[in-house]
Amino acid sequence: MITKNYPTLKEFEEYITKIKEFRKSADNFAEALSKLTDEHRICLNGREEDLMVRMLEKLMDDKWNNISWWIYEKDWGRKKNFDYKNKGKIIPTKTIKNLYDLITKEL
Repeated sequence: MITKNYPTLKEFEEYITKIKEFRKSADNFAEALSKLTDEHRICLNGREEDLMVRMLEKLMDDKWNNISWWIYEKDWGRKKNFDYKNKGKIIPTKTIKNLYDLITKEL
């Protein structure tokens, strides 16, 4: 078996946290712009965030795009009705550590 050289959990948590902070900053900026333009909601293109997520998936060898799923579909782990199942068993995906374990451990 080949052992992957993944970033540590601490590094992975830092990367996910930075992506989330970037999203919050972009949302705040878009909201401020909206207030300057007759209250019409402005949506900024998420290309930069998407690139960061795809780079992290590549770094983590996340072939199943679990990181994208966790961020976009599971809303940073908050949605309870989006469980990950393997062979009928529910795999915890609430925390960044859960996500890290899902990606780095063989199921």
